[in-house]
Amino acid sequence: MTDDLGTIDLQNDNEKEENPSEVAAAEEQIAERCKVVQIPVEVRGSSADGISFLAVGMPCGKERRWLSLWGLERLKEFLSIPFEKYTFLGSYEAVCAYKEDYIEASIETINRSSLFLLVRRLFKRNTAMSETDLADLRIELADSTGTPRKVTVELVSSDLAILTRSRRRYGLAIRISGFGAARHDQALNLLERISNSLFFQIDMTQNLPLGLVRGRSSSRRRVSGVRSPARADLEFPQMEYHEVPISLYWYARSASGMPLLQYLAYYQTIEYYFPRYSHADAIRKVRNELKNPAFRRDSDDDISRIVSAVRTGGSSSGFGDERSQLRATILECLDPEELRLFLVSDDERREFFSSSAKSLTAQRVPINKLGADLRTDIADRIYDIRCKIVHTKGGGQEANVELLLPFSREAELLYFDIDLIQYIARKILIAASAPIRLRL
Repeated sequence: MTDDLGTIDLQNDNEKEENPSEVAAAEEQIAERCKVVQIPVEVRGSSADGISFLAVGMPCGKERRWLSLWGLERLKEFLSIPFEKYTFLGSYEAVCAYKEDYIEASIETINRSSLFLLVRRLFKRNTAMSETDLADLRIELADSTGTPRKVTVELVSSDLAILTRSRRRYGLAIRISGFGAARHDQALNLLERISNSLFFQIDMTQNLPLGLVRGRSSSRRRVSGVRSPARADLEFPQMEYHEVPISLYWYARSASGMPLLQYLAYYQTIEYYFPRYSHADAIRKVRNELKNPAFRRDSDDDISRIVSAVRTGGSSSGFGDERSQLRATILECLDPEELRLFLVSDDERREFFSSSAKSLTAQRVPINKLGADLRTDIADRIYDIRCKIVHTKGGGQEANVELLLPFSREAELLYFDIDLIQYIARKILIAASAPIRLRL
């Protein structure tokens, strides 16, 4: 059970001098409508002190989202919408209308940019906009297979704004329709998968990190971020991403201004795939050993090479130690020429990695060595920095470098490395993605 009661301003409401009979009549109408559809209603507070209010327990899966209806204006707003047809989804400012087959959820930039910046970037508007202009903004993406499935980004509806009592005067929402969700868990899962897919596409094409809004509960360097490619038109979501790493990716995107946390979250996004790609690497090594005409089953040395290829080092689910698993993942998912192009396409970035600030790690990236495959060097650099962030000591060079501490000068130097690990996390998410499943 959750409460979405918000902040009650007693002084302002008392100053309105509302007619008690009008308030009682509105409360009675709401109670009668709720009774028909078995939505619980409670009177909270103390009517004797004149501070009671109505609490409506809107359905939210197996729980209830309790909404406060305080004052005549709020009561009339609630009466003006068909609230009976909605159920809330999870902890989000999101609702589903099963009979009308659509989901609507409030969205925002997770780096807390203003709405007008969001509108300008997302809808490609560079001029001032009136209220009418805002209401007309819409991106509608239809399923190319000919089904009625659609995904729309538009101004939040009055129904959702009233239900969530949003403080945003003009908010945006994602609307998903035509999918036939019949249960809360289906609708919630669909909302998360579709929004993750669409938002990741927007982040890739427009460098604009979006997220679903959750219900109320309780340096000198430019802002870090991978520069987006030339903008492409959005399309109906085609690919989906694993729940755990995409969640970690959004967490990293939201951790602006906290470089150590942000770096570690991107690392964990990559780390999720260690078992998959280290397993493939181990299979390849074993196969190559067995294909060797000189391999002898009765030779201890030959068998030892097989054991070494699949030996687990500190990981119960992957093959090899963590550094080798990181290498295997990057080698499997990144093209060496694309990685080099990313490093040299920005003059500041190229200069940084060419000089390779020694205070971060002794692991250099030989950018100026033409034709060199940089993937293993990049993997080693990422691993070294990760070790210093989590205060662990590995063997070799990292034992001679001071740990990275929050708010230190060294931590401020992480921005280019954050650009790099964000780029790699994106590439690995794309490599591991699968066609989106639209069946519930």
